[in-house]
Amino acid sequence: MIQQFKKIKYIIHKPKKIQKKHPLLIMIHGYGSNEKNLFFLFKKYIPSNFFIISLRGLYEIHNNNHQGYHWYNINTKKSTKIEIDHNQMIKSKKQIIKFIKNIFIKYHNIDENKIWLCGFSQGAFLSNIIGLNKKYNIKYVISISGFILSNYIKNIIYNKETKFLITHGVYDKTISINIIKKFTSFLKKNTIQYLFKTYKQNHEINQKNYYDIIKWMLKNNIRE
Repeated sequence: MIQQFKKIKYIIHKPKKIQKKHPLLIMIHGYGSNEKNLFFLFKKYIPSNFFIISLRGLYEIHNNNHQGYHWYNINTKKSTKIEIDHNQMIKSKKQIIKFIKNIFIKYHNIDENKIWLCGFSQGAFLSNIIGLNKKYNIKYVISISGFILSNYIKNIIYNKETKFLITHGVYDKTISINIIKKFTSFLKKNTIQYLFKTYKQNHEINQKNYYDIIKWMLKNNIRE
C-alpha cells in the first residue's frame, strides 16, 4: 500500500516481531522505474529484522503506455559523459534527506544509527552523495550501476565510517565501467571502506549480483 511522508511516496515492510530498535533499509529506484521494483526483488531475502522503505521518484514519466518515475532527467547518449538535470537532482536529494531525517518521528522503532541505502542507477547516484556526507550518518550504501560526479561532493566532510558495496556490469552501455572505476579510486584515495564487484551484465541486476548483495547485507547485519 502506497503511503506518503513529507513529499515522498513510498511502500514499507515492517519486521514481524517489533523490538525496541531496528535497522532501516531505504531503496531508491532508477530512471523510469518505481518503488516496487527493488522492493519486491529483494524483500524476500533481506534480513528479517529490517524495516524496508522503498521510495517513489518525484517526477512521473509516460512513455508508450508505460508509467514510471525518476528523480531527475538524464542524457546518456554517451556513456562516458552523462549529463543530469542539476535542479531536479538537488530537489530530489533534499527531499530524500528530509525524509530520512524525519522518518524516526513516524516510526519510533527505527535505529537512526543503522541506516542503509540501496540505489540502482540514478538511485545509486543519490545514495552515494548522501552516504558520503558525514552529517547524514548513513551506515551502509549499496550502489548498483551508479556513480558520482565530483562537483556534488565538494566542501563536505566525508563519512569514513560508511561502508560501500559497488556493483556494476562489464557490458553496461548506459554507464561505462570506467566511470565507476573513477568512483572507486576516489573512495580508495579518501580511505573510505568499499567492496567493488563486477558482473557479466548490462545495466541491470543479474542473479549473481543479486545474491552477492544479499550475502553482503547478511554479513554486515550479523556484525552489528
